Amino acid sequence: LNELNGYSKNSKVIDNGILTRNNADISLVLEVLKKKDFTTLRNFVVENFDDYVDVYDQLYNGLYTKVKTDSIPDLVLIIGKYQYQAAFVASQEINLVACLVELMTIDYK
Repeated sequence: LNELNGYSKNSKVIDNGILTRNNADISLVLEVLKKKDFTTLRNFVVENFDDYVDVYDQLYNGLYTKVKTDSIPDLVLIIGKYQYQAAFVASQEINLVACLVELMTIDYK
């Protein structure tokens, strides 16, 4: 049901397009984070993330090898904090944007 809700939010009609949806490409997330451009970041979240359930695992797994070794603890703490908060927030989109804004502050390779 969550998948259908998220899909219908962006595409007024539920069709077979739901079967071909992909998660956001981590290389695109990395580009947005490195630019540190909030407007691009916010638009990117709206356009690329429909499923907020697995997004934090995707970020952790995808960015873990892209950050400098000294930044790994920060990456883990930031993602862990926002993943926990996701169970309590009114807006998953705002929570994810806040997470990504914090992830802008760490050092990437």
